Amino acid sequence: IMVNDGSTDNGENIVDSYEEKFANMNMKLIKVSQKNEGQASACNNGLKYVTGKYLYWQDADDVLELDGIEKLHNYLVEHEDFQMVRGKVSFRKEESFDEIYSVGQSLNPENTNIFDNYLFENDSYCFCGIFLVRMDWFDKCNPKRELYISRGGQNYQLLLPIAYKGKCGYVDEFIYKVRVVANSHSHSVTEKEAKIKRCDLHEDIILNTFELINFDSEEIKNNYIERIRKKYIDRKDKIRNEQ
Repeated sequence: IMVNDGSTDNGENIVDSYEEKFANMNMKLIKVSQKNEGQASACNNGLKYVTGKYLYWQDADDVLELDGIEKLHNYLVEHEDFQMVRGKVSFRKEESFDEIYSVGQSLNPENTNIFDNYLFENDSYCFCGIFLVRMDWFDKCNPKRELYISRGGQNYQLLLPIAYKGKCGYVDEFIYKVRVVANSHSHSVTEKEAKIKRCDLHEDIILNTFELINFDSEEIKNNYIERIRKKYIDRKDKIRNEQ
């Protein structure tokens, strides 16, 4: 499934060149075009065409380990009571991609509910590329397959609804390679106002994604809302006070 998010280069023609190769492998290439609205909107449109048993997502400039999905898939086959699973990630600089300079792994791999970990970022070493989710669980948590559309990304929207009550396993092996580029979307926020704007985007995404989650009670939902607002108030205060 390829979603053209209003590209202005030769990307769609390059994708067209793969159509015959897909057909030779008995695979159908589905192409969807939209005006440029960002990754969350593209995911929204692409999700409508998903028919597989599992959902996996990664960023465009990163690299999946050759046996990464196999390791995650084997875990879910062997653990039928788990709805999702995650693994380890290696961070690599663009100029020396063959070398690992940092490793992302769970601080508490025995923990099977990761909702608070990713909401408050206390065991959230990577937000994409390391997860495999059962598609029937994704549909149970997000039956309309609709993400809140934001220029701030799509990872919270994909992850939080399935993590609220989902049982997440852990594979203590490398699944994914993150390419750290100095001027990339995720690593270019250096000025204070830009950092604050990024905080506002994330807070907006989370609070709107809460509307898709079937919380156990209104009280629990309101408590999470208050804690998220405090999280970003504190974070923005810290940014403003940076020397």
